[in-house]
Amino acid sequence: MKKKLLAGLLSFTVLTAQMLPVIAADDADVVVSENAVVVEETEEEAGQEAEAEPQVVEEAVDTVEIELGEEDEEIVLGEGEELSYERALISSAVGEDVVVEEGELAEASVSHIYAKNQKSGTIVADPVVINGTTYNLTGSVTYYGNISYRGRKIKPLEDLNAKASSASLEKLAKDLGVSSTAGLIEAKFTAKKNTNANSGSYFTVKYKVNKTAAKSVGLKGKALKNFNKGLKKLNKAAKKTHIEFNIDPLITNQLIANEALTPIITVTKSGWGFIIGRKFSHLRARTEYDMPEDTGSSTWEGWKKWKKLSNKEFYKSTEVHDGITYIVLTPKGNNITGDPVYIRKP
Repeated sequence: MKKKLLAGLLSFTVLTAQMLPVIAADDADVVVSENAVVVEETEEEAGQEAEAEPQVVEEAVDTVEIELGEEDEEIVLGEGEELSYERALISSAVGEDVVVEEGELAEASVSHIYAKNQKSGTIVADPVVINGTTYNLTGSVTYYGNISYRGRKIKPLEDLNAKASSASLEKLAKDLGVSSTAGLIEAKFTAKKNTNANSGSYFTVKYKVNKTAAKSVGLKGKALKNFNKGLKKLNKAAKKTHIEFNIDPLITNQLIANEALTPIITVTKSGWGFIIGRKFSHLRARTEYDMPEDTGSSTWEGWKKWKKLSNKEFYKSTEVHDGITYIVLTPKGNNITGDPVYIRKP
């Protein structure tokens, strides 16, 4: 199915969008001096993504009633007037129109939403002596080292698929006479600096005993006290061990290419439905797997569930091309990177 240009639709012009190749960033190894953490990549990103074909991103205009966002400028309405939002046509470049063949976008429809680059880490505790035996307790962690910016706090368990275990703790439990270690040891994760891109994000692990499981396998009394002695020693090391991960910024080129970015225009209308003024408000992006895909329909309102991108993420300016004035939003390079976004001035 070929995308066709919508000439003259609410004075918007379809513009050319291009994707730039994305080069995966290597995470730094996690190292802690006294209680060392060893982080190894178990899956490497090979090479860089192939450069995509230039394309046209075309959005049908949709006018719906909705409240102003928290960062929108106040608009004073006269008697009988109302305010609504409409979606706009955008591009990452100003140039000739290009037709995109069916299926070219489908292959990478959610390539900008990901958790990838599986890594592993090891928590190393100081030796502990229990019942005359020296135990060198360690813990193992697996997780995804890179995740795309979501505009919210990243949770290790849910978002990074973090899993922690300790074979040495299980051995200690068996030495203390338990019949089984299944379900005995649990782990809790605490993340820090886990909202913004490239912010030095990390999480720590805390091991716990499942009391119900401990009771069923006979871990109680003196045996439980000795087990907790080893558990405390491992958790002391785990608290100091930062398991690092990286939140990758969104890239405007990918968002546009994947039909995952739409500018919202505030529209002031008279009581009779006549449009008497338009003003750019903000951008919204699809940043989660469970957010609806853009259907391209003029009645589609799924963009309301997309993430509102802060205007503070962009430098705002205007440019004139062929007599047409465009609002230009240039990413500051924090949570949003990539080419400037061009929006025909309302």
